[in-house]
Amino acid sequence: MILEIFGGVGSGKSVILNYLKEKYKAEIIGMDETAHELYRPGEKGFAAVRELLGDEVVAPDGTLDRKKMADILYREPELLDRLNGVIHPLVYQETEDRAKAFVRKAAEAGAPEPLVVIETALPKKVKSDIFAEVWYVYTPKEIRKLRLMRDRGYSEERVREIMSRQMSDAEYSAIADWILENDGSLEEVCRKVDARLAVCGFAGGR
Repeated sequence: MILEIFGGVGSGKSVILNYLKEKYKAEIIGMDETAHELYRPGEKGFAAVRELLGDEVVAPDGTLDRKKMADILYREPELLDRLNGVIHPLVYQETEDRAKAFVRKAAEAGAPEPLVVIETALPKKVKSDIFAEVWYVYTPKEIRKLRLMRDRGYSEERVREIMSRQMSDAEYSAIADWILENDGSLEEVCRKVDARLAVCGFAGGR
Protein backbone atom coordinates (compact mmCIF):
# COMPACT_ATOMS: atom_id res chain seq x y z
CA MET A 1 0.00 0.00 0.00
CA ILE A 2 1.32 3.43 -0.94
CA LEU A 3 0.44 6.51 1.10
CA GLU A 4 1.24 10.17 0.64
CA ILE A 5 1.66 12.20 3.83
CA PHE A 6 2.07 15.96 4.05
CA GLY A 7 1.66 18.79 6.51
CA GLY A 8 2.97 22.21 7.38
CA VAL A 9 6.27 22.85 9.10
CA GLY A 10 6.11 21.85 12.77
CA SER A 11 3.07 19.61 12.28
CA GLY A 12 4.91 16.55 13.59
CA LYS A 13 5.21 14.54 10.38
CA SER A 14 8.58 13.11 11.42
CA VAL A 15 7.13 11.54 14.58
CA ILE A 16 4.38 9.86 12.57
CA LEU A 17 6.81 8.68 9.91
CA ASN A 18 9.08 7.20 12.57
CA TYR A 19 6.12 5.36 14.06
CA LEU A 20 5.10 3.95 10.68
CA LYS A 21 8.67 2.84 10.04
CA GLU A 22 9.06 1.24 13.45
CA LYS A 23 5.72 -0.54 13.80
CA TYR A 24 4.78 -1.18 10.18
CA LYS A 25 8.26 -1.40 8.65
CA ALA A 26 7.25 1.33 6.24
CA GLU A 27 9.58 2.40 3.48
CA ILE A 28 9.78 6.20 3.70
CA ILE A 29 10.53 8.17 0.55
CA GLY A 30 11.09 11.87 1.15
CA MET A 31 10.59 14.25 -1.74
CA ASP A 32 13.17 16.68 -0.35
CA GLU A 33 15.82 13.96 -0.26
CA THR A 34 14.85 12.85 -3.76
CA ALA A 35 15.20 16.41 -5.02
CA HIS A 36 18.71 16.68 -3.57
CA GLU A 37 19.68 13.47 -5.33
CA LEU A 38 18.37 14.80 -8.63
CA TYR A 39 20.65 17.84 -8.26
CA ARG A 40 23.75 15.63 -8.36
CA PRO A 41 26.02 15.86 -11.43
CA GLY A 42 24.70 13.72 -14.25
CA GLU A 43 21.11 13.75 -12.99
CA LYS A 44 18.15 15.42 -14.71
CA GLY A 45 17.76 18.07 -12.04
CA PHE A 46 21.39 19.12 -12.38
CA ALA A 47 20.98 19.47 -16.14
CA ALA A 48 17.81 21.53 -15.71
CA VAL A 49 19.47 23.96 -13.29
CA ARG A 50 22.50 24.37 -15.52
CA GLU A 51 20.38 25.00 -18.59
CA LEU A 52 18.26 27.61 -16.84
CA LEU A 53 20.86 29.41 -14.70
CA GLY A 54 24.03 28.86 -16.70
CA ASP A 55 27.50 27.47 -16.01
CA GLU A 56 28.18 30.03 -13.28
CA VAL A 57 26.18 27.92 -10.80
CA VAL A 58 28.53 24.95 -11.30
CA ALA A 59 31.27 24.86 -8.66
CA PRO A 60 34.89 23.93 -9.46
CA ASP A 61 34.30 20.39 -8.16
CA GLY A 62 31.48 19.90 -10.68
CA THR A 63 28.61 20.11 -8.21
CA LEU A 64 26.00 22.85 -8.01
CA ASP A 65 26.98 25.96 -6.07
CA ARG A 66 23.90 26.36 -3.89
CA LYS A 67 24.88 29.85 -2.73
CA LYS A 68 25.15 31.16 -6.28
CA MET A 69 21.86 29.47 -7.14
CA ALA A 70 20.17 31.14 -4.18
CA ASP A 71 21.61 34.53 -5.07
CA ILE A 72 20.37 34.34 -8.66
CA LEU A 73 16.93 33.06 -7.70
CA TYR A 74 16.59 35.77 -5.06
CA ARG A 75 17.39 38.48 -7.63
CA GLU A 76 15.17 36.95 -10.30
CA PRO A 77 12.19 35.21 -8.65
CA GLU A 78 10.60 34.47 -12.01
CA LEU A 79 13.46 32.03 -12.61
CA LEU A 80 12.48 30.18 -9.42
CA ASP A 81 8.99 29.63 -10.81
CA ARG A 82 10.45 28.34 -14.06
CA LEU A 83 12.89 26.06 -12.22
CA ASN A 84 10.15 24.66 -9.98
CA GLY A 85 8.06 24.02 -13.06
CA VAL A 86 10.78 21.68 -14.29
CA ILE A 87 12.07 20.20 -11.02
CA HIS A 88 8.78 19.41 -9.29
CA PRO A 89 7.49 17.04 -12.02
CA LEU A 90 10.86 15.27 -12.03
CA VAL A 91 10.74 14.79 -8.27
CA TYR A 92 7.12 13.59 -8.29
CA GLN A 93 7.88 11.09 -11.04
CA GLU A 94 11.02 9.79 -9.36
CA THR A 95 9.39 9.28 -5.96
CA GLU A 96 6.38 7.55 -7.47
CA ASP A 97 8.61 5.29 -9.58
CA ARG A 98 10.58 4.32 -6.46
CA ALA A 99 7.40 3.56 -4.53
CA LYS A 100 6.00 1.37 -7.31
CA ALA A 101 9.33 -0.44 -7.65
CA PHE A 102 9.37 -1.24 -3.94
CA VAL A 103 5.85 -2.70 -4.07
CA ARG A 104 6.65 -4.66 -7.23
CA LYS A 105 9.83 -6.10 -5.73
CA ALA A 106 7.95 -7.31 -2.66
CA ALA A 107 5.27 -8.95 -4.81
CA GLU A 108 7.87 -10.70 -6.99
CA ALA A 109 9.55 -12.06 -3.86
CA GLY A 110 6.26 -13.32 -2.48
CA ALA A 111 6.60 -11.04 0.55
CA PRO A 112 3.65 -9.52 2.43
CA GLU A 113 2.20 -6.27 1.14
CA PRO A 114 4.59 -3.48 2.14
CA LEU A 115 3.71 -0.01 3.34
CA VAL A 116 5.38 2.73 1.32
CA VAL A 117 5.03 6.34 2.40
CA ILE A 118 5.89 9.35 0.26
CA GLU A 119 6.45 12.41 2.45
CA THR A 120 6.24 15.88 0.98
CA ALA A 121 5.70 19.49 1.93
CA LEU A 122 4.34 20.36 -1.51
CA PRO A 123 1.71 17.85 -2.67
CA LYS A 124 0.17 17.87 -6.10
CA LYS A 125 -3.30 19.37 -6.38
CA VAL A 126 -4.64 16.16 -7.91
CA LYS A 127 -4.19 12.82 -6.18
CA SER A 128 -1.99 10.35 -8.03
CA ASP A 129 -3.52 7.00 -8.99
CA ILE A 130 -0.78 5.11 -7.14
CA PHE A 131 -1.84 6.33 -3.69
CA ALA A 132 -4.23 4.27 -1.61
CA GLU A 133 -4.75 7.37 0.50
CA VAL A 134 -3.43 10.88 1.00
CA TRP A 135 -3.05 12.03 4.61
CA TYR A 136 -2.80 15.57 5.88
CA VAL A 137 -1.17 15.96 9.29
CA TYR A 138 -3.02 18.87 10.86
CA THR A 139 -1.71 20.69 13.91
CA PRO A 140 -2.99 24.12 15.06
CA LYS A 141 -0.62 26.92 14.11
CA GLU A 142 -0.04 27.97 17.71
CA ILE A 143 1.22 24.49 18.62
CA ARG A 144 3.40 24.38 15.51
CA LYS A 145 4.87 27.78 16.34
CA LEU A 146 5.73 26.72 19.89
CA ARG A 147 7.33 23.48 18.66
CA LEU A 148 9.52 25.30 16.14
CA MET A 149 10.61 27.93 18.63
CA ARG A 150 11.35 25.29 21.28
CA ASP A 151 12.88 22.51 19.18
CA ARG A 152 14.62 24.46 16.39
CA GLY A 153 15.29 27.75 18.10
CA TYR A 154 13.38 29.76 15.50
CA SER A 155 12.23 33.26 16.25
CA GLU A 156 8.52 34.02 16.07
CA GLU A 157 9.18 36.22 13.04
CA ARG A 158 10.95 33.40 11.20
CA VAL A 159 8.14 30.97 11.98
CA ARG A 160 5.56 33.39 10.55
CA GLU A 161 7.68 33.86 7.42
CA ILE A 162 8.04 30.11 6.84
CA MET A 163 4.35 29.46 7.39
CA SER A 164 3.37 32.27 5.03
CA ARG A 165 5.20 30.49 2.19
CA GLN A 166 3.39 27.20 2.70
CA MET A 167 -0.07 26.09 1.66
CA SER A 168 -2.97 26.98 3.94
CA ASP A 169 -4.83 24.47 6.10
CA ALA A 170 -7.79 24.74 3.74
CA GLU A 171 -5.63 24.01 0.68
CA TYR A 172 -4.00 21.00 2.36
CA SER A 173 -7.35 19.69 3.58
CA ALA A 174 -8.91 19.94 0.11
CA ILE A 175 -6.32 17.52 -1.28
CA ALA A 176 -6.41 14.96 1.55
CA ASP A 177 -8.44 11.78 1.88
CA TRP A 178 -7.94 11.86 5.64
CA ILE A 179 -6.95 14.57 8.12
CA LEU A 180 -4.78 13.29 10.98
CA GLU A 181 -5.14 15.69 13.87
CA ASN A 182 -1.86 15.80 15.77
CA ASP A 183 -2.65 18.05 18.71
CA GLY A 184 -2.51 15.53 21.55
CA SER A 185 -0.11 12.95 22.97
CA LEU A 186 2.10 10.60 20.96
CA GLU A 187 0.01 7.65 22.13
CA GLU A 188 -3.15 9.33 20.92
CA VAL A 189 -1.88 10.08 17.43
CA CYS A 190 -0.46 6.56 17.09
CA ARG A 191 -3.85 5.08 17.96
CA LYS A 192 -5.41 7.22 15.24
CA VAL A 193 -2.85 5.94 12.72
CA ASP A 194 -3.48 2.31 13.70
CA ALA A 195 -7.23 2.76 13.39
CA ARG A 196 -6.97 4.39 9.98
CA LEU A 197 -4.70 1.69 8.58
CA ALA A 198 -7.16 -0.92 9.84
CA VAL A 199 -9.96 0.90 7.98
CA CYS A 200 -7.76 0.85 4.86
CA GLY A 201 -7.38 -2.90 5.24
CA PHE A 202 -3.65 -2.83 5.84
CA ALA A 203 -2.64 -5.66 8.17
CA GLY A 204 1.13 -5.19 8.10
CA GLY A 205 3.40 -4.47 11.03
CA ARG A 206 5.08 -6.61 13.61
